[in-house]
Amino acid sequence: MCGICLVYNVQNASEIVKAGLLAQEHRGQNGVGIGVPHGMEFLVRKTDGMASDAIKRGVFDGVDGSRHAVGHVRYPTFGGRKKEALEKSAQPEVYYGSCAILLAHNGNINNCKIIGREMEEKEIKVNEESQCDARYLLGALACELNGNEEPTDDDIFAAVERVQQKVEGAYSATALIATRSGRMIGLAFKDPYGIRPMVIGTNESGFMIASETTALDFVGFDYSFEPEPGEAVVFDENGAHRKTLVQKGNSPCIFEYIYFASPDSVMYGVSVGGFRYDLGYDLARREDCEYDILIPIQNSGLHHSDGYVKGMWDHHKKHVDVVHALVKRGGRVFIDPDPDRTEKVIRKHSPIRRFIHEKRVATADDSTVRGDTAKALSGILYSAGAREVHQRASAGIKSPCYYGIDTPDPRKLAIYMIQQEIRKEHPLWDKDRIHAETERRFAERIDSTSFRYNPPDVIVSIMRRAGIPTPDAACLTGEYPTPDGRRLLQIAQTFDGGGKRVYDV
Repeated sequence: MCGICLVYNVQNASEIVKAGLLAQEHRGQNGVGIGVPHGMEFLVRKTDGMASDAIKRGVFDGVDGSRHAVGHVRYPTFGGRKKEALEKSAQPEVYYGSCAILLAHNGNINNCKIIGREMEEKEIKVNEESQCDARYLLGALACELNGNEEPTDDDIFAAVERVQQKVEGAYSATALIATRSGRMIGLAFKDPYGIRPMVIGTNESGFMIASETTALDFVGFDYSFEPEPGEAVVFDENGAHRKTLVQKGNSPCIFEYIYFASPDSVMYGVSVGGFRYDLGYDLARREDCEYDILIPIQNSGLHHSDGYVKGMWDHHKKHVDVVHALVKRGGRVFIDPDPDRTEKVIRKHSPIRRFIHEKRVATADDSTVRGDTAKALSGILYSAGAREVHQRASAGIKSPCYYGIDTPDPRKLAIYMIQQEIRKEHPLWDKDRIHAETERRFAERIDSTSFRYNPPDVIVSIMRRAGIPTPDAACLTGEYPTPDGRRLLQIAQTFDGGGKRVYDV
């Protein structure tokens, strides 16, 4: 999962991209880069770490003076996690051939080996020090455009169509293409299922492409449209030209709405914060425990908490005393590549003991994934004097993601492992009984008095009511929209890659 930003034909484009990356810093805090045209080439500056730190350090000083720019913030789902690997694998990536291409993407490419072989055969070289899959997506595009010094819009559409036919996984990509005559062409395209988000905005002179509407709002661009699954958009001196190429479904990622995206963003007409409110509202229907205060887990649990409070009144006529008794510090732990997340969770959440001591405490959070955060929270609250801890999460992630979230191994997902145990012990149980037993066993595992979360079909039904009938809900249901997702899950169940991800090898 990453954040992309392209500005086309706007004065001080790189400054706008900087602002767009800051607005999307929640999407990636392990690598950042900006590239601009520089004569017949591209000037690119990138580093590991967060966009805000890179800007403060002056990493992008001198990357200015152009009306076009591409930027990226990275959350690594591919390659190494050490500083050197993160620095070399930051985006955007560049290819120089018959024309020059600067590209950044958000998602995950699942057949890099096959693309790599084609790149070798056609002698296409893209940043061979990088461990990021962006080099393969750029390489696939370069394979189709190489030899064409002056590609027309139709040439580019045809090239992207061939890329969509051969590249597996999820991707929303932005690119600048510099021709030999000096033309600068902008490009945006999505995978055939439309899994990763992308929005297009305009101002009085040009265009901005970003992962989320919050970036458009932050820099004052007007929302224009969201590309459809399999659509490509070419930007040139005559404006924007749209064409749907390879479309196989319409499956936007449900985890974007549950956790990843900014709550003030709108995706496919659905308010992210509003969807989280609805999840919390429906979760309240399942409440059957007594407690004294509810603590929202900041920041991702705030809107889930708001909906839960309203649901408690509407469903049970109970007033909930909401207390912000955990003070948040630092960035997102979930997207931190450091495997020792427990210590970081403890440092991130500082309890206010006055509100917690001798209380029966409930928490409201967006989701549970590995279980390490939930267990750490139990320890924090008990150490602050809580008598009971009742944890509530709007969603339980039970299956791996192969589309841009770094959860490729099902054996590291707490709910997956618990339900494997239950099904082995009780093969005839129905889904409701399995769900209730999962809640009980997970509560034991995280040292919590109780645990409740929404069943997957409830979450999918909320998404459908919002107007998205076929979301990618594989992380909740184990049902993948793409053949490669289903194939990787089968491999992952017994995969031992020596620290590598199942799609890395």
